[in-house]
Amino acid sequence: NRNVIGAVVGVQPFGGEGLSGTGPKAGGALYLQRLLATRPSGLPRSLAQMLIADGAVEGDARGNPAAALTTLRDWLIEQREPALAARCDGYLAQVPAGATAVLTGPTGERNTYTLGPRGTVLCVAATPGGARAQFA
Repeated sequence: NRNVIGAVVGVQPFGGEGLSGTGPKAGGALYLQRLLATRPSGLPRSLAQMLIADGAVEGDARGNPAAALTTLRDWLIEQREPALAARCDGYLAQVPAGATAVLTGPTGERNTYTLGPRGTVLCVAATPGGARAQFA
């Protein structure tokens, strides 16, 4: 039982960001809703409110990903695409992209929950409207 993933054996079983031997682990507040047959519409919004409540979020909760989405929404309004602009507004209201919530933990240890980006994703649309929807 030696410590090979950057975690204290028996205390921190999953390591930390960039420390796990096999990559990210399944789970978390946003993962559970993917296992439901019918997704409650208020779940992501209530999670966002929980993260922002009581100053739990460090820094700007609406960081760069949200700024890019806001710019896209404004452009869609100029292009007379109100349905897609409304979709952007819905995404902005869901979860504060880039937010980091400080979690309680043992003295001397800092535990955080960060909503990070997915990374690069390939999107191939059949129509210009489909491409705009994928951007949103």
